[in-house]
Amino acid sequence: MVIPPSLYHKSMLFFQKRHLALILVFVLSTIILLTNLNGQDFSLDEPDTVAVARTIGEFGYPSAWDGRALIDVEGNFTQIGNRYVWTWHPWLQHYLAYFGLHVFGKAPGDIRLIFAFFGVMTVLMTYHIAHALFKSRLVALLVSVQLIFCLPFFLYIRQIRYYSPSAFFSVVTFYFFVKIDRQKNLSIKEKVGFLLSYILLFLSNYIIWVSSAVLIAGKLVLSRQWKLLGAVFAISICAGIWFFIFRPYSGNAGLFVVQPIEVYHRVITYLHYINNVVLPAIVVAIGLIATKRSELRIFLIWIGVKVFMYGTFQSAQGRYIVDIIPIVIILAGFVYQQLLKKQQLFLVTLIFLISAFTNVFSLALYPHEWKLRNVQFWPRAYFYELTGSYQSPMPQLGSYLKAQARPGDLFLSNEYRWYLYLYSDVPHASTLCKDNHLAGPAGTADISKVRWIIMFRYNTRLIQDVKNLCEGDKLTGFKKIPMTFSSRTVRINDPDIVNRAFPPIPLRSDDIEIYEKF
Repeated sequence: MVIPPSLYHKSMLFFQKRHLALILVFVLSTIILLTNLNGQDFSLDEPDTVAVARTIGEFGYPSAWDGRALIDVEGNFTQIGNRYVWTWHPWLQHYLAYFGLHVFGKAPGDIRLIFAFFGVMTVLMTYHIAHALFKSRLVALLVSVQLIFCLPFFLYIRQIRYYSPSAFFSVVTFYFFVKIDRQKNLSIKEKVGFLLSYILLFLSNYIIWVSSAVLIAGKLVLSRQWKLLGAVFAISICAGIWFFIFRPYSGNAGLFVVQPIEVYHRVITYLHYINNVVLPAIVVAIGLIATKRSELRIFLIWIGVKVFMYGTFQSAQGRYIVDIIPIVIILAGFVYQQLLKKQQLFLVTLIFLISAFTNVFSLALYPHEWKLRNVQFWPRAYFYELTGSYQSPMPQLGSYLKAQARPGDLFLSNEYRWYLYLYSDVPHASTLCKDNHLAGPAGTADISKVRWIIMFRYNTRLIQDVKNLCEGDKLTGFKKIPMTFSSRTVRINDPDIVNRAFPPIPLRSDDIEIYEKF
């Protein structure tokens, strides 16, 4: 169906007004991404980000030890003398969380604000890239709005985690990657902007930075930009010194795999995820057919190399590819651009609405996750996320522990230990067995000081008798404590779209069991 020329040209003139589309993107992204940030409690890894961030005021750097509790049970720190330096992640996310704590407040939504703002900036940067590529404000607007309503992007960038800053600095780095490919030489201002984004990307996420560094180095070598390559190399040397001193991942080398078959399966998982909830493969295929391959080459190289490198990580999960979601969404712009050249505004609108708000196109390929094998209407999820206010059990549990705790008391939990610590200030034991504990301060590794055992019966990896957590190490003398929760209380909600419930699942009476030493 072709739109009448008069209506088509009026539509084009409306969107070509200077800055109008950009203003619409800014307003819409601000409203959608910053609304109801406090609707649900901390989720997944947010509590440990906040708990580590709180140590900055005491030590000046993110520490796994805050003076009372060891904020770790998996060796995510490096012990340097009597310091427990957090090294599992670079530190930008912790300084942002610390800033949010002291400027906006301690509630989850207050701390999330600055991270969501990085999400807004990511959308604006995506608009800028799309406008520069397609020379069309309408195409840039469609791509940006599609990113705003990409549900995994929406969920992750509102988290107190590295997701939004790493997505932003990755998109900025990609912008300069494209400029280097197209115009070869950057201006002084552009070089400064590129190098700054390159440094901040390293401070956001190691793995995302390494994958970007490989691509950037290759592009600079091919384009013979030796001076800029020298600056990138100098920054990389500094990053190498950081790795040598702090040794991140030294205790978790098993997180990376090199077996070809395992890497293959993870890559396929990521491609399924992209098709299911980011951009349908059929839209990408249309773009490949309708567009010159040379124009798509830079996108396919960037996405392909990153997906392959992320495939070497032990677990393939949506949050590990948050940095390439905006780049994948821009691919839809090639389809919109070609159709608009033929004045197919109706077809553009149809493809945009179906691919942005449903998974109908994704069902053309067999979805990887069973939950996504049915037709989904994503605005329903947005309704619950933007309007609902859901009560978590953690504040009530934390208040109980805080009111009853004596100096030296510890609690032991199979899940959500840092949620409880944030709300109670009662340390979690850093050991499960006397002969199986981290190298940490003795006060948190003494099993005899455990006063409470809290068992979450859902979403748990530890299915053992509460009185026999470790073979041969009995925890005796505990009695079950009754605790009643409001009917409005819900389970903690995972941010991954595959596991997230819309709305959150109500808490059942047997979901949480509390045992206290008598």
